[in-house]
Amino acid sequence: MNISQNHTTNSMKNFSNLSAEQVEKIALQLNHLLAEYHLHYQKMRNFHWNVYGEQFFQLHAQFEAQYNRAKIQIDEIAERILTLQRRPVSNFSDYLYMATIAEEKETLRPRDMVEATLRDFDILIDRMNQVIKTADQANDSGTADMVTAFLKDMQKSHWMFRAYMREPILAS
Repeated sequence: MNISQNHTTNSMKNFSNLSAEQVEKIALQLNHLLAEYHLHYQKMRNFHWNVYGEQFFQLHAQFEAQYNRAKIQIDEIAERILTLQRRPVSNFSDYLYMATIAEEKETLRPRDMVEATLRDFDILIDRMNQVIKTADQANDSGTADMVTAFLKDMQKSHWMFRAYMREPILAS
C-alpha cells in the first residue's frame, strides 16, 4: 500500500467509526430521502407556477419558500452521502422508482395543492424519522443532527399548512 492510500484509509477511520454495513444502511436511507425530496421539490415548483385564485399571492410565495428550502436540503443530503463516501442517486428515473411521493399529473385547485403538500410532508417526516433512527443506531450524530434540523423545519411547515386548512374561528 502506498502512503497516499494509507492516509486516505486512516483519515476515513478517524473521520468515522461506522462500519461498512452501517454506512450502507445510512446511505440507502439518505438516498430514499433524497428521492422523496426531489419529487417534493418539483411538486412545489408545479404548485408555485400553477396556483390561482383568491389565495394566489399567499400560496405562490409559500410554495416558492418550500421549493427553495427543499433545494438547499437536497444539496445537503447529497453532500452527506458523498461525505460517507457513497454515491447519491441523481436520475429522475431513480427518484420515481425510490420515492413514495407521487407526481401531480393535473392542475389542482389551491386547497387540493395544500392537501397534497401536507401528504408530502407526512411522507418526508416519516422518512426523516427513519434516517434519524438508523443514524442513531450507528452513532452517526452528523447525519442524525442534519436530518433532525430538517425535521424541525418540516414539522413547522406542516403546522403552518394545517393551520391554513382550518376554518376560521369566529369571535363571539
